[in-house]
Amino acid sequence: MIMEMFSKKQLLFIRSMLKKYGAKPQCAMLQEECLELAMALHKYLNRYTGSEQDFNNIHAEIADVLIMLEQAKVMFSESLIKYYVDKKLYRQKKRMSSQ
Repeated sequence: MIMEMFSKKQLLFIRSMLKKYGAKPQCAMLQEECLELAMALHKYLNRYTGSEQDFNNIHAEIADVLIMLEQAKVMFSESLIKYYVDKKLYRQKKRMSSQ
């Protein structure tokens, strides 16, 4: 998965954040980071100025979301998440092959 971008040391630190702050606050933080990414993408799609700052902001927000998703894998069932990833990719593959 995409989370393989983290080193073992980084993964331990990311998971320690979850232990320190707790599941509920980190779930709220995941929500906040997803909203910030959505806003950065909205700005890109609707008011894109071509500035490096706008482009870098999207990358920074993706990084925040990826960090929080790593914690979500611990908060929720990683194996169930994997099941749904596989299911959704299979469904999309069928859609694309029928077009």
